[in-house]
Amino acid sequence: MKCSICGTEMKVIKSFGAVDYFCENCGNGCTCIFNEEIELDERIYELKLGQNESNSNNIKIISNICNCNYLEAKKLIDNCDVIAKDIAIRIKPKKEILDNNYINYIITPNFKY
Repeated sequence: MKCSICGTEMKVIKSFGAVDYFCENCGNGCTCIFNEEIELDERIYELKLGQNESNSNNIKIISNICNCNYLEAKKLIDNCDVIAKDIAIRIKPKKEILDNNYINYIITPNFKY
């Protein structure tokens, strides 16, 4: 990117969520904010459990994800119920917990994150 004041090529400095352009010749600068694709995805995703054993470890994990008690979590597992409906940025951490604990699930629509 060229400086709008003097036409010199601007130096690029990348940081989390932003790109800064700085002209070393005249001191002009600007910042461009950018978002990850997942942050802009406003579709509602449904996270549903697949077939899983309702052992104490799985029940604890589902209980924590759903913020529910032990018995409610066991029912969710036994019935392969939906445990979350939300936007992508909020579904992803739940998906990662399930992945890390080898708990089967399905996300609809197709979840590419």
